[in-house]
Amino acid sequence: MTARKLPYFIYSTIVSCTICIVICGVSIGTREWISGTAVDSGASSSSDLQITFNYGLFRGHKTKSIITGLTQDFGLTGTVIA
Repeated sequence: MTARKLPYFIYSTIVSCTICIVICGVSIGTREWISGTAVDSGASSSSDLQITFNYGLFRGHKTKSIITGLTQDFGLTGTVIA
């Protein structure tokens, strides 16, 4: 390997590692890995209950809304069982 190519490999390695560290930080810190909404489709034509949730790697958030105006928020945390 020539001496001229060595700095390019070093700089490209630094850039690649920085990008990987940023991606890992964002993936660990986000709550938006999985998002969804559930609506009760009971006997009535109008739904009275709606649940929205967001899950991340270690934590999440769930909101339960009843059309009458009542809203409950729940914090979700996961535990790894080995």
